[in-house]
Amino acid sequence: MPAIQPRFLLLTPTTMPTEHESAFHLSIPTMISFPTILRAAVRRFIPGVLAFLAASLYVGARTKAITLGPSQIEGLTNLVAFMTLGFTTTLLAMRRVLPRAARVDGWRSVAAGFAAPAVLLALEMLYRGPVPHSLNYTFAFVAGGCASLAPFVRRIDFRTASRANRVGLPSDGADDSDALASQRAARFATVT
Repeated sequence: MPAIQPRFLLLTPTTMPTEHESAFHLSIPTMISFPTILRAAVRRFIPGVLAFLAASLYVGARTKAITLGPSQIEGLTNLVAFMTLGFTTTLLAMRRVLPRAARVDGWRSVAAGFAAPAVLLALEMLYRGPVPHSLNYTFAFVAGGCASLAPFVRRIDFRTASRANRVGLPSDGADDSDALASQRAARFATVT
C-alpha cells in the first residue's frame, strides 16, 4: 500500500473486498461531476430560461407592442448569466448528496430553467418599486438557485447523506444495503 494516498480515495466498510480483490480495496466516491453540471446548465437550463423569456416577450410584443433595444438585450443577457450562475452554484453545493439517479442533465433542468424567470418576476414584484441593477442581478442569482432546488430536493437521500457523514461512506445515494455489507464483511472474514 502506498504511503500517501490522494484524499478522494477512501477505504469504506461497505466496500469490503471479496475473495478476488486485495485486502486494501479502494473505492472512489461517486458524485455528479462538474462537467455534467456545466452540460446541464448550458444544454438544459439556459434553453429553458430562453424559452420562457421568448414566450413572455412574444406575448408582450403582441399585446403591448413592446420592442427591445440594445440595453434591454444586454440586461436580459446578464439576467440569464446570473440565473445560470445561481443554478450551477446550487447544484455544485448539492452534488455530494444528489444521487446519479437525479439526472441533473435531464428534463428537470429544463423545468428549472423555465421556472427561474418566474421566480425572478415574483421576487421583483415583492420588492414593490424600481429594482436597481445590482439587486436585480442578486435576485436573478437567487431565482436560479431556488429554481434548481425545487426539482432536485426530492431526489436527495438524507439517510445516505447522514450515514456518509458518520461512517465515511460515498454519498452518491447508491451505497450498499446493510445486508449486502454484512455479506461482504463475512466473506472478508473468511478470506483473512
